[in-house]
Amino acid sequence: MQGGRLATLWRDLGIPADLRLSGEKRFTAQPDQIDCAEGCKADAVIYAHLLPDGEDSVLRVCNAFGTTCRFLLLHDAGPGWQLVDYVDSPLEKYAAPTVSIEASQDRRWLVRRGFGGGGTGVYLAVSDWFEVQCGALHQVLTVPAAGYDVDARPSRYFSTRFRTFRKLGSTESLEFGFVIAFGGYPYDPELWQEERTVVFSRSGPNAAFVFDPAQSGISKTIMDKLFAFDSLDENDFVEFAYDRLRAIALHPADARRSWLSDYLSQMEATPKVKALEALLK
Repeated sequence: MQGGRLATLWRDLGIPADLRLSGEKRFTAQPDQIDCAEGCKADAVIYAHLLPDGEDSVLRVCNAFGTTCRFLLLHDAGPGWQLVDYVDSPLEKYAAPTVSIEASQDRRWLVRRGFGGGGTGVYLAVSDWFEVQCGALHQVLTVPAAGYDVDARPSRYFSTRFRTFRKLGSTESLEFGFVIAFGGYPYDPELWQEERTVVFSRSGPNAAFVFDPAQSGISKTIMDKLFAFDSLDENDFVEFAYDRLRAIALHPADARRSWLSDYLSQMEATPKVKALEALLK
């Protein structure tokens, strides 16, 4: 769908060209509208089942540069395709935003993945989760999707994966695996990779999901630092990885001891740093 039809698309659908923001972003530059008068491009990105009784499709409409996009959720229950609702992506860099359907048990979510921030040596993609409630899309969760910080000490690459949905009484939970890989320096081999369980829960079907410390294998404070960029200092890292660093120091044959010795030599002599250095001698 291009050309004249797109120039009048918002008027034909009865929705404004003004952007509707559904969540906080790490950037501030936001155009006011998605204007198709001077050219847009559109493609169907999903044919899937999100709503009961019928078929669903998601149409992505982006401006000519692909930096501002709108996702239109369409549903056909018999008489033809009708617009259910839409979500906007106000500013994208590096790649066009995407949407997918996540499913577990009898539940379905529309997940939009897009730009969360970035620059030289750093990047963050975020996933916004939406449910259809009372005929409209409501955002119920935002999680980091993937990213890296290659200038950090140590450098790190991270991603998340959805595992499952659970319901116990009135409490509903979404469980994820948060995966992180550390490197000694930007171009050194991987030091190690690990995965932590992170759970978001809510007490009612119409509420947003929030971090659940009782079911998660990491604190929210350290999660927010690890799965972002320009956020984790060296003391945070030692605190988070102390047991693993201690295991490296205790094994004379571990090739990572040289890296650890050099790493600690450039840090402030905190009690844990001193303890690790003592094990390396």
